[in-house]
Amino acid sequence: MGEHFDQHMKEVFQTKTIPQDPSFYTFNPSIIDPSLAPEGCSVLYMLVPVPSGDHINWEEETEFVEKMVDVLEKRGFPRLRESIVWKKVRTPNDSLREGLFEGGSFGLAPNLFQSGVFRPQVKVSETDNLYAAGASIHPGGGVPIVMQSAKLMASVLLKDLNDRKEVKLSG
Repeated sequence: MGEHFDQHMKEVFQTKTIPQDPSFYTFNPSIIDPSLAPEGCSVLYMLVPVPSGDHINWEEETEFVEKMVDVLEKRGFPRLRESIVWKKVRTPNDSLREGLFEGGSFGLAPNLFQSGVFRPQVKVSETDNLYAAGASIHPGGGVPIVMQSAKLMASVLLKDLNDRKEVKLSG
């Protein structure tokens, strides 16, 4: 986490501006599974929370990507820029094109009234036979958490199906 994490979150979720000193997550999966990259190479994944919405033209924000490569070089990946063979940059524009609300990868904003019991639940109570899973559904965003959402939804669905069978058998 960056030194100014609180400021980063304010820029992303309140002022919706490009973070000046971003926090980020970096993962090198090829250390765990060398088959993910050619011999002598590795895969490096970096996630930087940025504002959702279409108010930023990410095609013109190449400086931000270059800044993040500079930061990575300073924080543990020396000479990264010269080692890059291929890179793919995903922006909120990509997420927007793929149908995610306002291009946000993590669903609803992480504030108190969109967290925990206030977050949409896996079973939509007002509607029979309607279930949901995803970044904006309990418990939240990010691939591992969305997978947990899907698991919760499947459990509720199976319980409901089982309850219906019991009602039919006893009725």
